Amino acid sequence: MKFLKPLAILAVIGGLTFTFWPNKKSGGRQPLAPAFEAKAEKRDILETVEAAGFVRAVIYSNIRAEVSGKLQKL
Repeated sequence: MKFLKPLAILAVIGGLTFTFWPNKKSGGRQPLAPAFEAKAEKRDILETVEAAGFVRAVIYSNIRAEVSGKLQKL
């Protein structure tokens, strides 16, 4: 009888793991929106926030240059 409770807990954990494990056929999580590229441009901000406290972005993006090649001279 002592082993019945841990066995039941293990069965529940195994069932939940099996249910929520990512499906390899579908490729896992899909992005919420498709990615796109755009040329950087300078323009005015059209939206303003009037509030006390901190304002922070919900989604962050890393923007960096992708450069490859050999150095000719240093």
